[in-house]
Amino acid sequence: MLVLLKESHHIIRIMILRKENIKKLIERMEIIILDINKRKEIKKEIAIRREKIEKRKLLECANLIDTGSDIEIIEPIEKYDKKLMEMYKISYPIYQTIDYEELDIQKLSKSICFENEDIIILPYFNNTKHWIKIRIGDKEKFFKYMFLNGYFNSFSIICPKQYIIYDIAVDEQEYEITIGQITKKEL
Repeated sequence: MLVLLKESHHIIRIMILRKENIKKLIERMEIIILDINKRKEIKKEIAIRREKIEKRKLLECANLIDTGSDIEIIEPIEKYDKKLMEMYKISYPIYQTIDYEELDIQKLSKSICFENEDIIILPYFNNTKHWIKIRIGDKEKFFKYMFLNGYFNSFSIICPKQYIIYDIAVDEQEYEITIGQITKKEL
């Protein structure tokens, strides 16, 4: 039923709904809400599946480091993440530079302070948001893989035993290594 009222040259429409119409309207609204919730659930499921696929591919990539064992994806560690972000934003002093042509893996592996069989963390592994925790069996072999394959040009290494972060970045003609130390205050 539609009622029209005239008031100062304006027509105001007032719609009066019957009970049946209200029930139908409510039912339609419930169906729409259910559809929205289903869409949200489906999107969430797809995101979870994508995350699992990405993690599986990441672990496959990490397993190519044949000197590594006990490989797992871990959640970012806040104190190290904060220090890494600080290192990326601020121009930290360069600890060591290595020319591309003069890359001496043996010398490099001696300058990075973790030992064979130590656990290290590779944050943002393979340019993702994921962190990889890995036990390195042979440090020199690890660096050969990381550099000589050309697969990893820039990466960071966290040595949790020593509370040290190394960021190894590619510059125009050399590798630049910067070091960040986690202090007792930051722990």
